[in-house]
Amino acid sequence: MWSRAYRGTALFLTNLGLALVVLNAALWLLLPSRPAPGGGARKVVPGTDAYAAAVRALVSQPSVRDKAPFFPHLGPEDLAALALETWVFRGYRYEPWTQFREGPYRGRFVNVDEHGFRTDAAGAPWPPERDAANVFVFGGSTTFGYGLPDDQTVPHHLERYLARAAEGRRVRVYNFAAGYYFSTQERVLFEQLVSAGERPALAVFVDGLNDFYNASGRPEFTQRLERLWLGAEDGAARGGIGDLVRALPMTRAATMLRERFARRDGGTAPVPRVVLPPRPEPPDVLVERAIARFQDNRRIIEAVGAAYGIPILIAWQPVPTYGYDVRHHAFAPKDFGPHERSRLGYPKVAALYRSGALGPSAVWCADIQQRLSEPLYIDTVHYTPRMARRVARCLAHAVERRGLL
Repeated sequence: MWSRAYRGTALFLTNLGLALVVLNAALWLLLPSRPAPGGGARKVVPGTDAYAAAVRALVSQPSVRDKAPFFPHLGPEDLAALALETWVFRGYRYEPWTQFREGPYRGRFVNVDEHGFRTDAAGAPWPPERDAANVFVFGGSTTFGYGLPDDQTVPHHLERYLARAAEGRRVRVYNFAAGYYFSTQERVLFEQLVSAGERPALAVFVDGLNDFYNASGRPEFTQRLERLWLGAEDGAARGGIGDLVRALPMTRAATMLRERFARRDGGTAPVPRVVLPPRPEPPDVLVERAIARFQDNRRIIEAVGAAYGIPILIAWQPVPTYGYDVRHHAFAPKDFGPHERSRLGYPKVAALYRSGALGPSAVWCADIQQRLSEPLYIDTVHYTPRMARRVARCLAHAVERRGLL
């Protein structure tokens, strides 16, 4: 009796094991493979079929055609490629001290060096040549030049203007700006470059927009990284056999079904632990805190510059919610969202500038769009080519008047 039961149980378990092996093998063939880190669209570069296909798919979209008046020398396919290289084909890279930076990319219109600065197809030497007048520029996406080719960004124009006044000395401007960066991240990046031994002839900071956009003072991807960290902790706590089980195709298929039904029912896929966002605060409180934080960063930047003999220029940039008639804004939304805080904060900062409270490094470029009755932005906040030149000219005039280079 026991022998018959043993044989029956053994046969059942053997068949069950074989069935699980076959099921996992079948699901392994059917399920999409897990994406490799840094894969996907981030690897799409000129000359590939994927690049050409994406350009063809985008070329007829209104979002591309609407940009044509600002780029008379670019055709529809060029505009589509520029948009894709700006927003789709590139990504951010993890950076220990600033959380992230622009990732390297080699495109037709957007080129980012492995060391984090935007350049052009010809590239720029790193480390910088010691016999050149090297200028480091820091800022957010408007300074990086989102939506603009390499040769039409604020730092590129600044290099041209400064070269004219350099009396034969070679000037090279390094564009260290990055999307979402605000004064805290710029200050930390500047400190890291100085700590690594870099001594630019001048450091320029273009601020304002993102200090109010990111009024909480937390870098843009903080909450996402917190979730990753907590998920990693949970995974480390489980570890071992649990990790093997979760990696099985059968487990992955069950997870996909559960998440699909959760989305269909209006829910969201579960996360290991809930990371609650900071409690919202009144806009006026956030604005005052953002100004105070900027002032602290400004003082530290000036102190580092003084300690290492590096002249500092900190400019307040133009924004569409201050000193500009948005009736001429081709892409003005009904509400500027988090950028509405600039509408509250800029008049306060303007008063500080007039009183001299922004320190010796300050330059006020925020008023250069007053009385201009033309489109100055190619989307909600990013500059047109002509506006980028105007900002660069404001910076160059300040450098020349103060004899900083």
